[in-house]
Amino acid sequence: MYFLINIISSLLTTFLLCCFGNIIHHGYDFYIPILLFIAFLIGYIVLTFITIFIIAIPVKRKTEFNQKDSKFYRFLMEHMFTYLNILGLVRIHFEGKEKIEKGRKYVYVCNHRSKFDPMVISDKLKGYNIAWIAKKSLFKMPLVSNYMYKSNYLSLDRDDLRQGLRVIEKAVGYISENQNSIGVFPEGTRNTTSDNLLPFKSGSFKISLLAKTDIVVMAILNTELVAKRWPLKSTKVYVRVCEVIKYDDIKDLTSYEVANKVYEIMEKNIIEMKNNI
Repeated sequence: MYFLINIISSLLTTFLLCCFGNIIHHGYDFYIPILLFIAFLIGYIVLTFITIFIIAIPVKRKTEFNQKDSKFYRFLMEHMFTYLNILGLVRIHFEGKEKIEKGRKYVYVCNHRSKFDPMVISDKLKGYNIAWIAKKSLFKMPLVSNYMYKSNYLSLDRDDLRQGLRVIEKAVGYISENQNSIGVFPEGTRNTTSDNLLPFKSGSFKISLLAKTDIVVMAILNTELVAKRWPLKSTKVYVRVCEVIKYDDIKDLTSYEVANKVYEIMEKNIIEMKNNI
């Protein structure tokens, strides 16, 4: 949406300036509208970021976790993700979306390759109200973290066990209150190795067991290449909804056993995806 507005605004401004600004005098001045369009497009992109940041300034964090998901800030943030993916030359191939019932609240779990992972997934799942659990340091980002807070993202301090329990409790509450689905990267950190997956943190699976909700198992590939290729090359990112595990199928399992089950499904699909690329 934002990028389309930028293009339309740049075209309109260039057209009006060329028509009424008396800047084209000869046939060989054809390059002037092109340069003007590029200049206006860059200007509108900068203006978009400034506007988004200004809107975040009034947000005040009065409690550790936000109490109610803001439709306004979530709308702006999810469309900003789309905007950033376009600017980042990210081409997303998303499969299996039909397995997810919109309106239901799930625990989404996915492997973690890059900081672009939640941006890519949330871009393609607009309106699914996913609140991601993110490491504490991300909530120190100025203004951007205000959007995360208002969208019920949960800040996790990995070194504080009690705070981790509060995160689980709040995540269960968001699901039980039908506010948000919860997004989790069970590896606990970005996987920068050549292995398909890092060992899972089984504690994150307590959320689905306590909230009595299904688990959406996802797999993602190539997001780690985005920053390396930009701005010279585009990056095709692959996302797959592998399987939706019903709560009834795991209710008698421990969180450790659920983690192993999800690990097997995710690894199998990652291998399949790599073989098909």
